[in-house]
Amino acid sequence: MRSIKFCLTLLIVFTCSAQYIENSCPAPSEHITGLAGELYAIDSLQKVVYELNPWSGEVFDTIPIPWTQCSPVGLAIRPDSIIFAESGSALIHVMTMDGDSVGSIDLSVHGLQTITGLCAFYSPQKLHIIDSATNTIYEYTLPLGSGNISELFTLQSCPEVHDIANTCYGVAVACEDSLSPVRIYWDSVNYYTLSYGDYSSAVGVGTASEGNRFYFSDPDMGMIHRYCMDMGGISGHAESNPEIKCRIPNPIEGDTEMQLHLRSSGEVSVAVSDISGREVISVYEGVLAEGSHSIPVYMMNLPNGVYLMKVRCGDNFSITEFTLLNSSR
Repeated sequence: MRSIKFCLTLLIVFTCSAQYIENSCPAPSEHITGLAGELYAIDSLQKVVYELNPWSGEVFDTIPIPWTQCSPVGLAIRPDSIIFAESGSALIHVMTMDGDSVGSIDLSVHGLQTITGLCAFYSPQKLHIIDSATNTIYEYTLPLGSGNISELFTLQSCPEVHDIANTCYGVAVACEDSLSPVRIYWDSVNYYTLSYGDYSSAVGVGTASEGNRFYFSDPDMGMIHRYCMDMGGISGHAESNPEIKCRIPNPIEGDTEMQLHLRSSGEVSVAVSDISGREVISVYEGVLAEGSHSIPVYMMNLPNGVYLMKVRCGDNFSITEFTLLNSSR
């Protein structure tokens, strides 16, 4: 069978003008400490999980949480289960969608101290956990009890952290930053801030079905906001004359070259991440002059799947989605 390739130029320049609050709805409580799409909220005072209409905030269902000694925090939803943490501890609990207890695990044996946030994604089946005692984000391979846990990175100079969520741009972290109560980190130091919108605080944060959006609870305003980090999203449009232009084959078979055009010189970072936002390959780090460049990308050893090519130059950022089809896999 003949292999057919076409080149995809897909541009997302991450600028403040592209960000906005897409929707706000009343929160069912002032004590929402965790969110998960599309859309569940955990109430630390009532010890219940609400299933909500993500646009109106209407409560579809109220699921009681099995007894815990301390308040529940963080929230992750799986197709058949609900995962949450117990405040002031490294305990994680799992229950059915009807509220029946499935089991618990104490991650203090792995060095965790105080879990405040969780998020899960389906493929691969992993759980991201933040320990507010050290500001470290961990990755845990499900099911719980597998013992397969590793550090992603530790947030530097981030004020008191709460919940986390995965986005295609990085990890969204709800924290006590009065100017930007949610920060989107792509590594331990660098992050994006919230831009336009009427918001005041953030405690719970949850992944939306679209990777360029997330939810966060705003207890000061009594609302849950749906935040859009880019109006076009991965499948949208970009500036007619962007700062960064990235061109790669799609699909890709093994190793390839990317064509990168810069309108201005600067410190450039190029990386490949999986669809959850986790970096799997560092492609290039260094200074590039303005103009066009060919950069080799080695992906022969990666499994087949959908990936994101992330390019950063100064304050400008672009993301290109592509499919990897390694014939040897």
